[in-house]
Amino acid sequence: MGDNKELVSVIVPVFNREHVLKECVESILNQTYKQLQVILIDDGSTDNSFFLCNDLANKDNRVFVIHQKNNGPAFARNTGMNVAKGKYVMFVDSDDFLHPNCIEILFKAIKRFNANIAMCEHGIQNHTFGLYPKYKFSLIDSNTLLNIGLSGKEELLYCWAKLWRCEVVRDIRFKSLSFCEDNLFTIEALLNYQSSIVKVLGDPLYFYLRRNDSITKNFSDKNLLDSLQAAKLVLEETTMQSSFDIQKSAMNYCINTAFFAYLHAHDVVNESLIKSQSLRMIQKYRKFVLLNNSSLLKAKVACLIFYF
Repeated sequence: MGDNKELVSVIVPVFNREHVLKECVESILNQTYKQLQVILIDDGSTDNSFFLCNDLANKDNRVFVIHQKNNGPAFARNTGMNVAKGKYVMFVDSDDFLHPNCIEILFKAIKRFNANIAMCEHGIQNHTFGLYPKYKFSLIDSNTLLNIGLSGKEELLYCWAKLWRCEVVRDIRFKSLSFCEDNLFTIEALLNYQSSIVKVLGDPLYFYLRRNDSITKNFSDKNLLDSLQAAKLVLEETTMQSSFDIQKSAMNYCINTAFFAYLHAHDVVNESLIKSQSLRMIQKYRKFVLLNNSSLLKAKVACLIFYF
């Protein structure tokens, strides 16, 4: 694998993705940056993903496979982090794929700007891309990223499409939630380790598949309740160790999450429970959102609707 000082560990949780797994892993192995440790966590797959993981490992010694009982993507990523050897780590979902230059561009951006995190644009998989992507750089800090992400101005709190220095996330683990667990991971990492972040702007370098069985499209009681629990944990984290500006942004996050859960509660069994919890959260934080000049208009509108 080469010098571990420059090794990038790529963690891929796998659950029943036999039709797309090979394309995903090959997009990682075919990167122009070659010093890779690709960790496939087979999370109790019941299709041919089990055998595909083994086959990919047999063909390339950079691939390392762990088979475990199904515990969800959060547990799988934690397993991967426990065995990661690289100085840098990246999370890739098993139905996503990377531009051939993705890791090299992110790695060089971290080096050039002495940053702790590099993040890139993302797009859907039917997006066409050229061999030589066009891009430019923008530098921000942890607090700026947190404020933008928590307030809902941009979707920036995902753990994927980022290259992390391991020292930033070494002591952070994903919470055992079915929804928003990657947001919590990113928020905790940014709160605990004040980081310089370089954004690679321009052509997408990370591509995801829009699929019908995504948990973001098929809501369950657990998904919606976990999203509300995640919002509570976000507020607890920010209250303990951040500025009041970030705390206000976290209140926006709570309102947006509660509004989202309320709107989708009609599709689940425990509709009344989810709606009542959502309403309590909105009532608790709406004053701060309404009086916060940086709150998004949609958050203020949601508060006013529920007020009346």
